[in-house]
Amino acid sequence: MRGDVVCTKNPREAVYMSGAMAVNPNLYVIYVLRDPRSVICSKHLKDPSKYYSNLKVWKESETCRRRLEGRQRFLTVKYEDLVDDPN
Repeated sequence: MRGDVVCTKNPREAVYMSGAMAVNPNLYVIYVLRDPRSVICSKHLKDPSKYYSNLKVWKESETCRRRLEGRQRFLTVKYEDLVDDPN
């Protein structure tokens, strides 16, 4: 699909990015890296008694990010920088 933008907040999808980039030369990935302390304290809005993620998931996503770092079509943006200066 031409011109489509897909956004996901699911950190478990990071494991698919390498393969997706290999088969789609038009795919660009912006990876939002968040401080793991904030990640493990993040709760679902629908159910505040449940946490959104955990340290294991963050580590798996971070491993994938490190493998992709430096590729032309892969960009890491720190969440805290994005919040401080969204422009």
